[in-house]
Amino acid sequence: MVLGYVRGHLVRVSPPLALLFSFSSSCVWELPLRVLHGAIANYKRKKNKQRRGSDGKSKTSTNNTDSSKPEMPSVIVNCTFNPPALSIVGAPLRQETLDALEKVLPCCTTTSQNSLNAAVGGAPKFMLVNNQPNTWRLSIGQHYCDQRGRCVMFAEIIKSLHAEGWTLRTTSSHESGNDKDVARLFFWRPS
Repeated sequence: MVLGYVRGHLVRVSPPLALLFSFSSSCVWELPLRVLHGAIANYKRKKNKQRRGSDGKSKTSTNNTDSSKPEMPSVIVNCTFNPPALSIVGAPLRQETLDALEKVLPCCTTTSQNSLNAAVGGAPKFMLVNNQPNTWRLSIGQHYCDQRGRCVMFAEIIKSLHAEGWTLRTTSSHESGNDKDVARLFFWRPS
């Protein structure tokens, strides 16, 4: 369990939720207390369901295969700007969602060039970097995003993930040491 303060209350967070909060310490403070309590209760219910068989009796064998692990109920989109680069970490996404983002995000940049590069198939593609947890990366090199371009990009990301059933929970933004702006969008899907 991880302990933290939210609005003056001491909160215990289970390990899967701690993974969600480890990406940005500020997101713990932005989430309402009832959301944390609900998420903890849902996690405990899932764990109890997994421990019990379909007949309601406890399972005797401890099987640690990948199929027995609970699915991560969150997606975190890390956006680094100028040049724009995206990283999506968390639960698996449908291929249609990734394809839609690949098609629309290069057009959202301030310097978008719907040129020969996209027509020939040189458009940027998401690459699966890691399977545990699922991590996709997309880099839109040689482009620039001003504040308006970033807002349009965020709107397209939110719209695409919302179509798959994800809900935006909170955001976090800061400037990194190498003068790049980093924005994180935290999505959650009710089970």
